[in-house]
Amino acid sequence: MNSTPSPGVWRRLTVRERGHFSNYPTLCPVVELRIKPTYMEIRRRWAKPARCSWNSVRVTIDKKEAHKSYGTYSSGKYLQRLCVIEADGKRYTFDVSEDFPDFANPEALLAEIGKYTEVIESPMLRKRWFDWWKFEQ
Repeated sequence: MNSTPSPGVWRRLTVRERGHFSNYPTLCPVVELRIKPTYMEIRRRWAKPARCSWNSVRVTIDKKEAHKSYGTYSSGKYLQRLCVIEADGKRYTFDVSEDFPDFANPEALLAEIGKYTEVIESPMLRKRWFDWWKFEQ
């Protein structure tokens, strides 16, 4: 897997490292996180980087049951954990599940974020057909 290039910098895994495709597709995915003692910088594809101070950041982990297809007539269920970062009126979401995370070593990433702000684990979400729009703005 892709390792952290330097302390405090987390880059999104490639398609091959994540496995087939992203399990949380977005138009502008989070591609890099830079974690500093006073702020966090969030970089999204095709967007300007956002620099957020820790006192304006709220981090939650949303859990839901998801499916991953490996080929024709095959499907597997797994627990998808989405990290939702709300800062300065915007919402940034990426997958931190054990099976198909967007970043390498997601537990270490959450531990590093947890040094500077509280990471709230939410209860399991009910799966509804219109949940896909809820996490992205």
